[in-house]
Amino acid sequence: MPIRARLTPAGAFSLVKKVNPSASSQREIHTTLSSTTSVWSLSRALVCTSKTSGIIRSQPSKLSVTAFSTSAQRSEATPIQTSTANRSATITWDEFLKLRRTRRYVNLVASLGTAVGSVAAAVPIAMQYELEDKIAAATGLDPFYALGIMITALGGFGWLMGPFVGNAGFLMWNRKIRGDIAKREREFYNHIKRFRADPTSSSVSNPVPDYYGEKITSVADYRRWLKDQRAFNRKKSKNMI
Repeated sequence: MPIRARLTPAGAFSLVKKVNPSASSQREIHTTLSSTTSVWSLSRALVCTSKTSGIIRSQPSKLSVTAFSTSAQRSEATPIQTSTANRSATITWDEFLKLRRTRRYVNLVASLGTAVGSVAAAVPIAMQYELEDKIAAATGLDPFYALGIMITALGGFGWLMGPFVGNAGFLMWNRKIRGDIAKREREFYNHIKRFRADPTSSSVSNPVPDYYGEKITSVADYRRWLKDQRAFNRKKSKNMI
C-alpha cells in the first residue's frame, strides 16, 4: 500500500494514504500534525543555512537570549550596586566628632613638638653666627633680650607649623576613611554656619557661645550647642524689645 507525503499550502506536512488505488473513488486519509506549523517556524528560527559557504549555523532561541541577557545584566549590576553601597557607607557623627577631638590633641602635641624642635635647631645656628649681637646692634637692645626675642619668634613659628604637621600625620594614619572625614567635615561646618547665632549683636558681656563649635565632641554636645544658640537669639530679641 503506497504512502506519499505532500506539503499543504498552509505549510503543514500531510501523509496521504491510498486505500484502493485502482478504485474510481479514491479515499485519502490525511493525518495532519496540528503543531507542525509551530515546529516548522521554530526550526527556521533555530537553524539557518548560509547561502555562500553552505555551513549550517544554529541560532539561539529568543528564550535563551532573553535569559542570557537578564543574567548578564544581573551580573553587571551586582558590582555597581556593591560599589554604590560602599560609597554611601560613611562614619557616624559620634565617630567623626571623636576623631575630630583626637585630631585636636594631635595638633596640640605636634605644635609643642615643632615649637621645641625649631628652637632647638635654630638657636645653635644663631649662636654660631652671633645673630643676637647683630640684632642688638640693629635695635639697640641688650644681646640677652635680643636672644630672647629670637627664641620666642622661632618658637611661635614652630607652634604655627604644628597643626599642618599634625593634620598631615592624622590623615595619613586614617587614610582609609579620609574621604569620609572630609565629607563629614564639610557637613559639620555647614551645620555650624547655618544654625549659629548672628555675631553682630554680640558684646564682651554677651559673646556668641562657641562660635566655631570647637567644644562639640559628641552629638549630645551638638544638641546643647543648638540650645545655647537659641538662648542667645532669644536674649538678643528681648534686648531689642
